[in-house]
Amino acid sequence: MANEPKSGIEELELDAPPAPPTPEPEPKPTPEPEPDLKAAVADLAAAARDLREPKVEPKPEPLSKEKIDEIWAVYDPEKGDKDFYKKFFRLNPEATQEEADAVKGVFAAVQEGFVKQSLTGARNFDKMMMDEIDKKYGPALEYVSKAEMRERQDRFYEAYPALKADKFSRIIDGVAKGIKDDEFEGESQYFKALADGAAELIKGVIPDFDLGKQQQPTGKTPKLPRYSVGGGGGAGKTVPGKPETTSDNKVNELEADWQG
Repeated sequence: MANEPKSGIEELELDAPPAPPTPEPEPKPTPEPEPDLKAAVADLAAAARDLREPKVEPKPEPLSKEKIDEIWAVYDPEKGDKDFYKKFFRLNPEATQEEADAVKGVFAAVQEGFVKQSLTGARNFDKMMMDEIDKKYGPALEYVSKAEMRERQDRFYEAYPALKADKFSRIIDGVAKGIKDDEFEGESQYFKALADGAAELIKGVIPDFDLGKQQQPTGKTPKLPRYSVGGGGGAGKTVPGKPETTSDNKVNELEADWQG
């Protein structure tokens, strides 16, 4: 039996190569944790609440009398000599505490009176000096102020020559009053607001008025209002709104001037 010939199938099985090893399964990626929506909503609500509710800064603690005295350099004679009041008022060495406190009050009243007198004298002296300066340099300052106003008027009418006619001066004055409390980034922005406001009012009576059109020279430069570029013009960034209104009389005068 040991030498019994093998069948063909058995020979094929013996000749076949060994089966490859079974591959190990690849590890599955760990899924990312789902976001905690409740926590996210809570964080968003807290952030919105912080933006809506202004932070209240803690009030500073009131200063102590010692700190106030230090800030104002209040003179305390006892700091240098504990027996100052006894020596100054020649008190009996055996004086009671009530007697010592009484003389302290007297000294404090005298001290306060000298301080008030000094402050009043300094204030009056300052006023006298300012009056002298105004009397001496006032005319020169007024001359410079008027020169600056003339230069400002020239710059305005050079930028907007269509408004240079005298008949428009009251309209410009009305617009200037309407925007005098607004703030502007500079003179050119103020000039534009003033010119646009005047042009809008003029077009209500003269529809074909052209702000960019060159008007015939009148021989003199109309005056701008004194408050044209002043209190409100300069550092702010608020764009002025439209001027409110001007009186009917000014509009009628403008129409009569234009037609006449």
